[in-house]
Amino acid sequence: MLGLSGDDLLAASSNFNIGGFNVGGVQQVNNRVLELNILTISRGSGGTPSSFVNALEQTARQSGATSISIRGSEIINSGFLNPRVASRFGFSSQNLGNNSVLFTRPLQ
Repeated sequence: MLGLSGDDLLAASSNFNIGGFNVGGVQQVNNRVLELNILTISRGSGGTPSSFVNALEQTARQSGATSISIRGSEIINSGFLNPRVASRFGFSSQNLGNNSVLFTRPLQ
């Protein structure tokens, strides 16, 4: 996963839309893993958990990735990046402390 943290992560981040969600963070492919480090996330027009996951899968496949890794850093709104919701989409989760979580899943 991305080795950036704190101010370095914030400086490298950008804003983009994934499946109807406005995301602030860093997205890259590393060793065939689509890595998404989310700093901010909010639901935009038409955003659903399904549309978010489908868009991630499409991006991962187009970039040659074989799995997806999502790290939510210092998430304040626990409704976003919820482990119970993520598990419905096949993601395993790991609590990293400090309101941070890591979700991983191979592409199917």
